[in-house]
Amino acid sequence: MRAIFPTGRPLGWVIPDTVMVGSKKKSRNERYCGFAIIMGHATDACSYVMEQKTLTINLQIAHFGRNLSYISGAALPPIPPDLQGGQDDEPFFDIVTRKWRPAAEKPECSLARAVKHFSH
Repeated sequence: MRAIFPTGRPLGWVIPDTVMVGSKKKSRNERYCGFAIIMGHATDACSYVMEQKTLTINLQIAHFGRNLSYISGAALPPIPPDLQGGQDDEPFFDIVTRKWRPAAEKPECSLARAVKHFSH
């Protein structure tokens, strides 16, 4: 995917709050807002057919809400053994760095930080 996306571009995007329905903008349901992140699995593929001039891109994408928690889509990487703990200190997946982080670091991973990263 790095060959397709320009260097420095994040592999994901902010899902807009509105969607075009015909010629009018309509507010998107809150559960569909958030972030779409390309997870970079081995099944990602891009192909182009010259005769039909068709570009096909298949991506494994994970959907994260505005609270930065995983909602659905492609599976997250496994939690590293050094971060596995009890219920009180459960690690979280940082969508900006694309790594698991300890629960104590969650306050620094804000919605504004994520929006800034994926809005470039």
